[in-house]
Amino acid sequence: MAAGLVAVIAVGIWWTSNTVAHIFIHRPFFATRASNLLFSASLSVALGIPQRLWRERHLAHHRGGEWRLRPSAQLAAETALVGLAWTAMAFTHLAFFTSTYVPGYLLGLGLCWVQGHYEHAHGTTSHYGWFYNVLCFNDGYHVEHHANPGAHWTRLPGLRIPNAPSSRWPAPLRWLDSVSESVSLVSSLERLERLVLRHEALQRFVLRSHRRAFAAILPTLPSIRQVAIVGGGLFPRTALILRELLPNARIVIVDASTENIATASSIRSNVLAPRARHGLRACHGRRRWQTLPRAGTPSRPSLAQKRSCRTVQPACRA
Repeated sequence: MAAGLVAVIAVGIWWTSNTVAHIFIHRPFFATRASNLLFSASLSVALGIPQRLWRERHLAHHRGGEWRLRPSAQLAAETALVGLAWTAMAFTHLAFFTSTYVPGYLLGLGLCWVQGHYEHAHGTTSHYGWFYNVLCFNDGYHVEHHANPGAHWTRLPGLRIPNAPSSRWPAPLRWLDSVSESVSLVSSLERLERLVLRHEALQRFVLRSHRRAFAAILPTLPSIRQVAIVGGGLFPRTALILRELLPNARIVIVDASTENIATASSIRSNVLAPRARHGLRACHGRRRWQTLPRAGTPSRPSLAQKRSCRTVQPACRA
């Protein structure tokens, strides 16, 4: 329940800040200054963010200039209202305030940061997906908004700029662009392996996980005298665990990357026997067992090839 409320608070702060509050900054809703000041104060309390502060920072962003804090009566009043609201909440519902509201508030600010960062990470970028733009009042038309900051949000689709930079992901999810465009499955695994190589805690975690898995499987298999591991040379976790669990077995690492082979050798040169082979017979009948951490890649044998007891095509070249 608490986690759900944290999520509701976070998403509520993110959504309201980037829709209602954002639109209000550029086009105040009311004809009188007093009504707009009252609405701004209400938003400040609801979001926990003084809207005068939010407005000045955002308009400085549009000008491309540096934002500087400028004290004002409105800012002081809205800050005081936020402080009073938080004090009342902490006084009457301390557990909710500390364990639910504050985490949700901080997470909401984090979502707002992600939104602002990825809207401009590679230059001002739009997102034209219909669902996000219906949900967020055409907030995805960001290039168009910067070109026409005073335009009503309903007019932005009609102001669409041809060939404007765009992403298939809305700003909070735009980090997926780098994943989907520049990282294949194999390179993703290699990045994870390189991350593991830099952190001993991750190495221990990976090795513990592999040890548990193999300790459960190995007793169900016949006696194993030879093991061929295809791939996984960058961080030879499988070889390290099998060397421990099968001390009398001969272990061979087959990897297309000479760098990975060198890394495997440097980690445990006295334990591993990495080598590149032009062919490998994968036959359970001869008590030879292959593990294939990266099955399905074009440069490596498939599981079906292993089970057929036929000679596997070259996985790498010496």
